[in-house]
Amino acid sequence: MDTKQVTEALAKLFEEERVVFWNDPDKDFFEMFTGKMFSPVDGVSVIRLDQTPALQAKIRIERDEPESKFLVYSPTEEPEDPLNDWLFDIRLYSRCFYADRGSMDVEALGLKSPLLREHLNQRRKFLDNKERFQRLKSIASPEDGADDIDRKMVSVVAKSDQPEAYAILRSLLHAYTETGEDLDLREPIPAWEQIEKYSLAEYFWRTIKKSFGYTEETPALANLVTRLFVTDFAQTLKGKPPQALENLLLPTSGRSN
Repeated sequence: MDTKQVTEALAKLFEEERVVFWNDPDKDFFEMFTGKMFSPVDGVSVIRLDQTPALQAKIRIERDEPESKFLVYSPTEEPEDPLNDWLFDIRLYSRCFYADRGSMDVEALGLKSPLLREHLNQRRKFLDNKERFQRLKSIASPEDGADDIDRKMVSVVAKSDQPEAYAILRSLLHAYTETGEDLDLREPIPAWEQIEKYSLAEYFWRTIKKSFGYTEETPALANLVTRLFVTDFAQTLKGKPPQALENLLLPTSGRSN
């Protein structure tokens, strides 16, 4: 991340926040603060905790300048023990800034949970494409968690009209009809290849298991499609299905779906 991106991200934070904490233990941006009066955002004062005692900073922020905006920068890790942190109460009503790609993605997608940073870093192949990123951003919600984000990523890849499990599955089934006149479930479809490429298959199978009870040691989309159709066929029969098909029926718990 370059200094321009950092400045833009901080400026956005200060539109709503009065105090922002920035811990930079690797000192990746330490040189930004070498200027005596430097501030990356106009109208925001910088307090460097490597130069200013925490108690002095607290007095300035809460008593001396209660209306001013502050960027509290420290080239160290955030204190682990609140009892040893004079600024802990201020941290509770302020925001923390992280200058890494995952954190920037959290901000860009409008997500609230900073805990999603590492999860988004694991989805870097998906997010590196601007078009996919913008499509995900258009359907992301502030309260989304890791599973919500994965579901919406799968929805983007499958080109589903809705980011919901059943709509996604319908889109994948429809993709088979676009492979040519001779339908062959063994032939991979582009959408599924992307789901695997972007490390979304594990989430997909968890969702399918929850929705349909489908589980295999080595799950496969062709096998799922076959079992869905066989189960649906069996439910239209007045009697029992042929014995040869019984091993293809989905568990009772998932048949209603």
